[in-house]
Parts: sequence; C-alpha cells; structure tokens
Amino acid sequence: MTTFEIEPGRLFIGGTWREAADAGRTEVVDPSRGTVVTTVAEAGPADVDAAVTAARAAFDAGEWSGLGGRERGRI
Repeated sequence: MTTFEIEPGRLFIGGTWREAADAGRTEVVDPSRGTVVTTVAEAGPADVDAAVTAARAAFDAGEWSGLGGRERGRI
C-alpha cells in the first residue's frame, strides 16, 4: 500500500494533494471560542467531477475492488 504525506487544508484527488479548482477556501471555526482555526480547500463542481472520475478509474483498475471483503477488512 502506498504511503503519503498529509497536506492539511488541501483536497486529495486521484492520489495527489491539490487546491480547489476555483481556489475556494472556507474557514474552520472553533465553536467554543468563535475564532477561526484554519482554512481548508472548498471543493466545487470541477473538484467533485475530478474526484468521481479518479474514483471510477481506481475502482475499474481493480486494486481495491478486486479484493475480497475479508482482505479489505484486514487492511
């Protein structure tokens, strides 16, 4: 299985971290204080389309979908 570095605040689509296609960002607010903790990429329609396309390709490639339920559970 592949390992990768997490890039907080970015979208993970098709095996790569990226900003939203329209560069949209949204604030994450600490509800106990009402202060902004960070901002994260806000996925728009183009990002959703890219994610669905990547997921379909990964499924069709069979690496995950080709595993049985027991093996997926083990992982």
